[in-house]
Amino acid sequence: MDILSFRENFHILKHSKLDSNQEGSGVLARKLRVNEQFMHLHWRGDAPTILEMCSQYYDSEGVCHSIENQKIKFRQVIQEMEDSGLKPIAFACRETQVQELEQDELTLLALVGLKFKCQESTKLALQNLKNNGIEIKLVSEDDIMVVKDMACELRIEVPINGHLEGK
Repeated sequence: MDILSFRENFHILKHSKLDSNQEGSGVLARKLRVNEQFMHLHWRGDAPTILEMCSQYYDSEGVCHSIENQKIKFRQVIQEMEDSGLKPIAFACRETQVQELEQDELTLLALVGLKFKCQESTKLALQNLKNNGIEIKLVSEDDIMVVKDMACELRIEVPINGHLEGK
């Protein structure tokens, strides 16, 4: 999407993150120069969290369907992404007349699996720290498979049972 075009055609009314134990953010926007009573609400973030906010989804043909019979399938896709070392992100939207960042009755637009990729300069900096005797600890709220892939990419050794999980 052309961000300049977006800024010329939409006014952002509100922007917010989900609460502290959930990962995601939302934006409420209204078209400029159009006397439209509907606003556009968009959310993106942690796929399981966003999925629970959705009551509908668009299929590959652009047809909208109820999501209830498909939530199990979407959860399986999310799990497969995590098992493959990807970080699943979901995008959802809805039109609204309320000037609030509502978190329900959204329409799922997409599930995307992001692969962790770090810059070579980050790898070099970590290697220099290790060469100087500094022990590196990787701390993350991400799924354990994603974190293990990050550690591998960053060349951080993960001992067997060398991870903690907690809340």
